[in-house]
Amino acid sequence: MILSPTTCFSRLQVKEWIIDPQERIILVLCLDSVSGQYIEMVFRDRDRAISPTFPTLELTPKQIFDAIDPLE
Repeated sequence: MILSPTTCFSRLQVKEWIIDPQERIILVLCLDSVSGQYIEMVFRDRDRAISPTFPTLELTPKQIFDAIDPLE
């Protein structure tokens, strides 16, 4: 059986953020309290990463990845 990423994350109880340095994206997962399913939000480049846990956070994937590897 092949499981979707959100099913795997749900079973592992992933809290919220997944950062993929190869794709240079941030995936934010929000658990829907009604359905019990994760809602995925993908942020790239200069998108402001919206986080229910940190609503005043104003970071973009570009800022994060530039801090990790400033030569890219």
